[in-house]
Amino acid sequence: MRKEWGVCVTNGWSALVFIVSIALIPLVETKGATVPELRYVQGGGRALIYVNNPEQITTADLGDSNYGDAAIMRATGVQGKQRCYFEHLNRTGFTIGYGIQLYNPNSTSVTVTVQGSGFEASTQGGQPFAQMFGNYSTPGASYTVGPGRVLWLLRRDAAVANNTFFSGVVDFSVDGGGVTINHIAYRSFGALDGSTRYIGYVQRIEPDGTHEARVYKGLNPNTMAIAADLDFVIGDSDPAGVLAVSYPNYDLNAGAYGSSVVRANGWYTNIGPANNANAVASDMFAFDLPGWGRIDPFARSDGEGKYPNLGNWGVVYVVRGKVTNTGTRTRQLSVNLKANPSASAAIAYRGSDGVWRSTVVSAGSNIRYYSFSVAPGGTVNYEASFVLGGPSGGNLLQSVALNN
Repeated sequence: MRKEWGVCVTNGWSALVFIVSIALIPLVETKGATVPELRYVQGGGRALIYVNNPEQITTADLGDSNYGDAAIMRATGVQGKQRCYFEHLNRTGFTIGYGIQLYNPNSTSVTVTVQGSGFEASTQGGQPFAQMFGNYSTPGASYTVGPGRVLWLLRRDAAVANNTFFSGVVDFSVDGGGVTINHIAYRSFGALDGSTRYIGYVQRIEPDGTHEARVYKGLNPNTMAIAADLDFVIGDSDPAGVLAVSYPNYDLNAGAYGSSVVRANGWYTNIGPANNANAVASDMFAFDLPGWGRIDPFARSDGEGKYPNLGNWGVVYVVRGKVTNTGTRTRQLSVNLKANPSASAAIAYRGSDGVWRSTVVSAGSNIRYYSFSVAPGGTVNYEASFVLGGPSGGNLLQSVALNN
C-alpha cells in the first residue's frame, strides 16, 4: 500500500516501496500554552475487513474459472456492523473488474443493510471515502439474503485498466447470522462459477521486486483511532506556531508504554514504533489474517519475520478537544497533516464545514485541513477527521497550530 518510508511508481508510481533510513523531522517543543497528553483509543463501533494482499493482482489471483478461480480475501462468520476496505494494482495485462460478495451459508435468511460505498481506479486513494461519507445513508438500503444466496455489496465490471491502482470501501451490517465475505477480482463477471478458492496470505516476489509478504489483509474489530480531550489554553503571549503535545513512548524492548515521554510540536501517526521511535504507536491497528495469524505492529509477525509494514490505511483518525482563549484578541487555529518526506499521502478529510473531500498531499508538504477561530475569552470545541487511502506513504506528522 505504499509503505512506511517508500517511494513507488508504476505509471508515475513504483510498484515496490522499499524501506530506507531517513532523518526524522526534529521534534522541538514550543513554548507557552498548555501541553496536553495525547493518546489514541481504537473504536468506531464497526469492524474492519482490510485487504491489501496481494497488492499486485495477476491472472493467478482472478476469480474467473478459466484463470485462478480465486478469492483474494475470505472472511467467515461476519455479522454486525462492518467496513470493507481494499487497495490493489492491476498487473494482469488487461482490464479487470472487482467485487465484494456476501454469501449466506445459514439455513435461514439474513438481513443486510448497506450504508454507502466508494470506488476509485487511480492514485487518488482518498476518493472512495469522500464518496462514501459524502453520500452516507442512514438507515441505508436493506436486503434479505436467503439461505445459500449471494449479494454483491460492491461490484465494478471492467473498471480497472492494466497497470492502474484501485481502491474501494463499503459500509454494511448483517443481522440474523454470520455470513462469508469474498473479495474477488475478475476479467469477466460471467466467468465466475460461484465457487472460488481462498488464496491465503500471498508471499511471492513480483517481477519488479515487490515482496507481497510485506503487504497484508485481515480483520480488526475497529475502524477508528480517536484522540480525545486534546485541550489547549492560549493567551496573548502565545506566539504563532505549532502547539506542543506530550505522549508516552512505546519501548519495543520492554513491550510497554511510558519509559519516557515525548514533548513535541506535533505527533507521528500511521507508522509503528519499529520504524519511527517517536511514533505515537497507540493508533496502530493489528490484523488477524485468515490462514496465517496475527499481524502485529509491535512484534515480528509477518511472512518475512519482520515488524509489519503497516500504515493504518483505511483507518479513520479523529482528533477532538477544546481551545480556551484567555487573551484579548481572536486567534486562528488549524489541525494540520504533513506527508512524510519520501512519499505522498492520498487522504479524505472532513473540513470544518462538515464536508468530506479528498486530496493528495505531496511528499513533505503540510496542509491545514481543519480551521477554526477562538474569540477573546471564548472556548471552542473542535473535531477533525481524516483517513489515509492508498497508494500512500505512512509516517504522517499531525499537529494543532496557532496561525496568528
